[in-house]
This record gives sequence, structure tokens and C-alpha cells, in this order.
Amino acid sequence: MKKFSTKTVFDYLVGNDIEDYDIDELENNPEFMAEVVCRDKKSYNLCSNEIKINISFIRRVLDHYKNDIEFALKVYDEFDNILDEDDNIDLVEKDQDIFEVSILLYEITKKNKELNLPFKVATNIFIGSEEVAFEIAKSKVDCEVPGLGFYYESQKYKDNPNILDFIAESIIRKIFSEKIDLEKSLHDRYNSYKEFEENSKYAVLIKYISYYDNDLSEYVSLNHKVLENFEDELELIKKNWQSYDNKQQREELIKKIYKDERFERIIERAKEYDMYNPCTVDIDSALMYLGEVFGVAKEMKKALDDYYADGDAIEEDCRDTYPITLEEQKSVVDSIVEDMTREEVAKEDYLYSLCLDILADYKLQEFDKKIDIKDARHLNELKKIFMEELGIKSKDEKISPKNIDKKIIEYKNKPKKDKKD
Repeated sequence: MKKFSTKTVFDYLVGNDIEDYDIDELENNPEFMAEVVCRDKKSYNLCSNEIKINISFIRRVLDHYKNDIEFALKVYDEFDNILDEDDNIDLVEKDQDIFEVSILLYEITKKNKELNLPFKVATNIFIGSEEVAFEIAKSKVDCEVPGLGFYYESQKYKDNPNILDFIAESIIRKIFSEKIDLEKSLHDRYNSYKEFEENSKYAVLIKYISYYDNDLSEYVSLNHKVLENFEDELELIKKNWQSYDNKQQREELIKKIYKDERFERIIERAKEYDMYNPCTVDIDSALMYLGEVFGVAKEMKKALDDYYADGDAIEEDCRDTYPITLEEQKSVVDSIVEDMTREEVAKEDYLYSLCLDILADYKLQEFDKKIDIKDARHLNELKKIFMEELGIKSKDEKISPKNIDKKIIEYKNKPKKDKKD
């Protein structure tokens, strides 16, 4: 069919005779009927079902009437109803058209949440199915597939810019919601929003995108309009720039105060634990022991001094420690056996030999404050308090009689009452 002119469209609208054209041929031409409808939307009712579900016709009409939501919804409803009612239409073949029309209506109804919702749901379903298809495609190749799938999508929808732009925008939103906190990243990198703008804001965004999908960043660098839908978010970041900085400063101050008080919290929590779980070892001495275990003995000592408002140094007994002799071990074993059995046990007895082996294994040392075996579980609970307050995820093995090999220094400057008023 030869190209029609503007006069042809005008003559059709006013009912003039049209020479050199077959009227049926014109009415079955999506491009011609789109021009007619764009000049008079009432003529939409004259369009055949075949025209009403033609994607090129719908693109042109919806682009022209994108600010007329009521008419745009009418175009969509007609499209949807015809597909639903005509059994001769292969919906699989129309799948891409359905996706694109949903995208167009999603964009048109953005400012009305109620009208927008069904199209938001529909496009999300399509995006989800694309992500699944990409994962399946990846599983069929032996090598690692770089990026987040834009290359795969660009090959599939290279002839459909509406869908490709929408998918590009969707992946970008995923990057800035799951991979990069855009607002935090900009504040970490720039002193002001003006500085960000002066560094070419789109170039900065494209750089961030390139960290996760090079094909997508290359596409966006040639199609900046994909980033236009992020202008509202950027404007919000700009508006909240100072308040964000103030909030960060407050949070940093709170974190600092919280960190500065961690040893005081350790003491308070340890004493509360000791109140309900009395230990043989003096709780302050246990705190000093664990302070050495965690390499914070100096800080723990200062915190205890401050806690009791004493300020005097803790006197440490620096006598050399040494493994006890075999005779002393036997004496200890005799005492343990006596306590455990309250009966006479032969030195050839299995229990006696076992205790000897255990003590030899423990390399028992002389302490200013000896750790009762029963206190090992209490020390482990106190150790958990240290780890939580110091932000340590793991610290060697559990404390047991086997690995208690440090001298517990008694905290000697504690006043008679628990805490100075």
C-alpha cells in the first residue's frame, strides 16, 4: 500500500471521497487508523478487532493519549477483552504484546495508585518470569555468566525498546535496592549534592551499574532516558541531604557513647548474672581474668576502678607460677577422691588413676584465686557477655578446666559496698 497523506486522513474523518485508495485497505492499515484516532478518539469505535489488538496501533494511540487515562484504559480493556474472547488468537504469540501493553499502562497510570496497582502486579509477574528464564538459561551453560541478565534480555527484546527499557530500569532498581544503598553511597563519596551533580550525576549512576552488569551500563550510557524515572528519587536525596548528614552524625554519636559504655555494661551484666548464679571465684577477679583473655585487661581495670569510684591501681601479685609437683598432684587427687566418694579408695583404683591423668593433662598451676571446676560454666556465660559487648563473633574454645591456664588476679581494691553512691 502506498503512503497515505495528511489529506487522506482528513478526508476520511470528514467523509470526503478518497481517491486512489481502497477504503477497506485503509481501515485495515494500523498506521492509518492510528493517525485517524489520534485526531479524533471517537473514531476508535470504527476500528476492527484486528486493529484494536495490533501492537503498533496501540503504541501510537497510547503515546498520543498518555495524559487521557480514561481513554487509555478503554484501549487496554478492548485489547484485553478481545484476547480473552477470541479463541482463534494464540496468546503465546501475543505474550510479548501483552507485556508491552501492561508496561505502557503502568507508566500512564503511575500517579494513581489504585489504577496503577493491577499493571504494577502484571509487570512484576512478567519481570519475575524473565528472571526465572535467565536462571534456566544460565544453568544450561558450563561457564559462569557475568552480569544480572541484561545481555540475555537485550538479545530477546532487541526489537522492542519499550520492553527493553523497562527491563533495564527494573534491573537498575534491583541494583540500587539490593546491591547498593544509593543515598549512603553518594553521601560517602560527595560532600554535597551539588558536588555530585558537578561530577555528572548520570555518569556516576552508570559507573555504579557497571559494577554489576557491564552490558546494562553500556546500554544506559547510550539511553539516558532509562534513568529519567530515577529523577524523583534523586530529588528526594537532594532534599534530604542535610537531614541525612545530621542523622548520621547523631547515629555516630550514639554508637560512640554505646561503645564507650561497653565495659560498664559488662560489669553490670556480670554482677546481675552473679546475683542469680553465685560463683566460687570473686566476680571482679573473674572479670579481670576475662579481660586478659580478650586483651582488654587495661580497659577492664579502669572500668572497675571507675565503677567503684576508687581510682587506685589494682595491685597485682606477680609471683611466678609453676606446675605443682607430682606429690602435690597426688595429694590433690586424694582430697578430690575423698570429697567425691567419702570412702576409702585404693590408689590402684580406676578413679584415682583417672584423676591423676586429668590433673597431669590440665597442668594445674597455683593461682591467687583458684578456679573451681564447677565455675567453668559460669566463666563461659561471662565470656558470652564479653563477646556480645565487644562485638566478637567467636573466641577460641569454651573455657574448661583443661584450658584455664591463666592466673586470676584478685581485684583487691574493691570497697566493702558494691558501688559508691
